[in-house]
Parts: sequence; structure tokens; C-alpha cells
Amino acid sequence: MSIEELDRLLGGVPRGAIVLVAGNPGTGKSSFAARFIYEGPGGANPDST
Repeated sequence: MSIEELDRLLGGVPRGAIVLVAGNPGTGKSSFAARFIYEGPGGANPDST
């Protein structure tokens, strides 16, 4: 599942929202967080904000 797919499923995350990612060990929380940080607010495209 990509971040784009997750955005479609959740409808995005409102600006300023606090999001808790919880789960058992080994479920991908750290990988998700790293991908989220890498993609940034405009995705991998640095021209979008």
C-alpha cells in the first residue's frame, strides 16, 4: 500500500492534526513513518506544497 492509496482510503489528514500510529511490533509503524517523512507535505514532488 502506498501513501497515495492510504490518502484515498482515509481522505487525507487535516493540516495541524495529531495522528497516532499504533500497532504490535513488526507491523510497519517505523517504515510508515519514514515513508511519510520522505514524501513530505506535497509528496515526492518538491514543487508542490
